[in-house]
Amino acid sequence: MQNNPLCEIDILDEKIQEKIQRDDLKDGLGKYIYLINEFCDKEMNVLEGERSVQFQEVYIDFFQLFDRGLSTEKQKESCLKYFEVMQDLKTNPKFAQKYMGDGCENTAFKMVLQRLYPIQEKVEKSFSSKLLSMINPVDRPPWDSVVKGNLKKFGILEALGIKVPPDTLDKDDKDRNVAKKICAWDTFYTKICELYKDFVNRKTEARKNWMNLFDEIFDEWYKDYFLNETNDAKWLVWLRKKYFAKQDLRRSITDVKIIDLILWQIREK
Repeated sequence: MQNNPLCEIDILDEKIQEKIQRDDLKDGLGKYIYLINEFCDKEMNVLEGERSVQFQEVYIDFFQLFDRGLSTEKQKESCLKYFEVMQDLKTNPKFAQKYMGDGCENTAFKMVLQRLYPIQEKVEKSFSSKLLSMINPVDRPPWDSVVKGNLKKFGILEALGIKVPPDTLDKDDKDRNVAKKICAWDTFYTKICELYKDFVNRKTEARKNWMNLFDEIFDEWYKDYFLNETNDAKWLVWLRKKYFAKQDLRRSITDVKIIDLILWQIREK
């Protein structure tokens, strides 16, 4: 793309800075670092053992999975099926080979949409993107209503000339329309991935400002939150024991995740 519209967001604007510096960022950042490090551990099984219980609890809360889905039996069942899909993709080498290689960047999202659809008979674009962002945090950002709202607010989608696919389905042929909707979201999500990747690869002042801002946020988080042992949540204690080195924690956050984190944080509260 000739001009990346993300460059037009003045991340140094005073009002944006106030939103980014809200205290709720620290807890969310910590939970994400825990989740991505735990998920990437090859020995970690998201379905079995004590570690899986803690992982699922934090994941459900952080990503608001099925409305933080443990309040009803249906929600519990939906969450279990979701984590079954996650574990299957996490441990299936064919998935990585077939769907995550060069030249098939949109196929993975489509396949995850198809796998999650039967759980509640919904095209779960947000939960699919969040699952995929765990498997490939370098290139695949999460997508949700907050990010959508800010991309609209700052005119990013308009500048790209794309529209968010509608949530409604035609009534004449459900199976055909579900397939059409999945394809529409697959195409849309591919463009969002391209937007983020292009921004990351540009050597612009805007990109530099975004990354420098996050480094400041991270340094403050590490000093005031991570090292503060009065914060004694089990997942945080585990994180201190396993990934105490500051540079290891910082490497957990990819440039694509930084874009997502900042776009989410500058929401209206």
